[in-house]
Amino acid sequence: MSSRSRLGGVIHTYQRYDPREFPSPTQPPGDVVSPAFEHLLAHGSLRELTDEELAQAVRLDPSQIVGFGPSIEALRKLLEERKRKILAQYETRKVQKLARDEYANLGEQCKPPRGLRKKFRQAFREEQLHDLERIWYMADRQSPKFARGLVHLIDRLGNKYQVDELASKYTFTGREKMTIPQALEIKEELETIDRLLKQLEEA
Repeated sequence: MSSRSRLGGVIHTYQRYDPREFPSPTQPPGDVVSPAFEHLLAHGSLRELTDEELAQAVRLDPSQIVGFGPSIEALRKLLEERKRKILAQYETRKVQKLARDEYANLGEQCKPPRGLRKKFRQAFREEQLHDLERIWYMADRQSPKFARGLVHLIDRLGNKYQVDELASKYTFTGREKMTIPQALEIKEELETIDRLLKQLEEA
């Protein structure tokens, strides 16, 4: 093989030349004048584009930005690691008891009017959120003070529902205690992580 037939190989390898990614040098150059004329015809001047106009004017092929930012797999691993750390840090038995006690103690302090006493006791005992809301509508005019207390009781029962759902939906293995507001925040974060993981899986 002559030395002339090997010319170019070193340069191509050094510059990482790939004919699939870079066009041949014999191809005609790209048209950069037509877009300027189109802009002039559309806007009547050569003023700078605003961010919104620029976003509308520029169209990027997704293949042009491959490799920018973390990959889907890297994002998935970050989310899974965050979820694993949360589950390994906390326990839920104490916060469940705390939510249960708050609901029970507040319910015992409520003094319903005579006409609603039986319905209230049943709804309170059975932890029926819908029934407590119906009683609130009935009590709003009869006994405003009881109705105000009932609003707080409904809120406590809602917290208890969410804390119980957190404990049943996720397996915690840690020992750190949670407050009720902290448990609600952790529940929201874990559910957000699950939604993002599902979106990444679909992507």
